[in-house]
Amino acid sequence: MKYLKNKLILAVCLLVMVASCKKDEIPPVPVLPPENAFSMDFSSYDSDKSVNLIAENWLYSSLNVAFFSVFYSSTMIIPAIAYSASFASTPTYIGDQTWQWSYEFPAIGSTYYATLNGITQTKGDVKWEMYIDKIGANGFTDFLWFEGSVKDSTSASWTIYENPTTPNKVIASEWKASADHKTYELKYTLVSTFDDDADSYIISGKDPAKELDRYYEIYRSIDESKIMIEWSSTIFNGRVSSPAYFNNSNWHCWNKYLIDDWCD
Repeated sequence: MKYLKNKLILAVCLLVMVASCKKDEIPPVPVLPPENAFSMDFSSYDSDKSVNLIAENWLYSSLNVAFFSVFYSSTMIIPAIAYSASFASTPTYIGDQTWQWSYEFPAIGSTYYATLNGITQTKGDVKWEMYIDKIGANGFTDFLWFEGSVKDSTSASWTIYENPTTPNKVIASEWKASADHKTYELKYTLVSTFDDDADSYIISGKDPAKELDRYYEIYRSIDESKIMIEWSSTIFNGRVSSPAYFNNSNWHCWNKYLIDDWCD
C-alpha cells in the first residue's frame, strides 16, 4: 500500500513539473498580420479624374464610401498609425506567454507611446492588446485603444475603442485573406450604441483574379439600405448596385472617365 502511495505521489509530482515546464516555455514571437488586416485603404478609391454632371453612378458610390472614410479618419487614425509603427519595433519576452513591443510614434502633431502585447493562447491563437500613452496637453496613460485575436495568418478580429475620454466600443473589425494575402477583405461594423448608424458596416475587398478587382459592400442601418460597388483599381471603371436609390436591383456602370455608361 505504501509503495502504491509513493508511486501516486511521484506521478503527481511529475505531472506538476511537466505542466510547470510547459507554462514557462517561451512561445515563438507572434506575427501581426499585414496592415490591410487592420487599416482600410480608402485612398484606393480616390481619383484625380474630373467629375461632371453625367457621372451620377460613380459620384453616388463615392459619397457612400466617403461616409465611412470620414468616420475612419476621425476614429481610426491613431490606432492605425500605432499598428503600422509596430512593424519597425523589436519585441521583448516578458513572461506569461507574452511578447511585448514598446515604441513611440508621431500622429496628428503629437508624440504617442505604444505598448503592444502579443499573448499566445491555446491552439496557438494570439490575443493582442494595444495600450497607448500621450504625454503633455490632453495627455493620458495606458488607454486600451484596441484589442483582438489572430487565429492564423489568414484571419483576425479586432475591437476598437473610441478615445480616452469616451472609451466605448466603436468599431468591430473582421479580416480574412488567402494564404498569400493577395486576396482579402476587411469589414468594419459600427457598434457604438450612441450612434444613429450603429450596426452599419462596410466591407472592403480585393480579388486580383477579377477584372473589377476591388469592391465595397455597404450597409446603412438608418434606412436599411445595402450598396454593392465593384471597380478596377487600374482603369477606374466600375459599377454600383443600390435598390433603395435606383429603385431596381440592376448594376449601374461608369467608364474609365467616371462617366455613366452602359453595363455589359
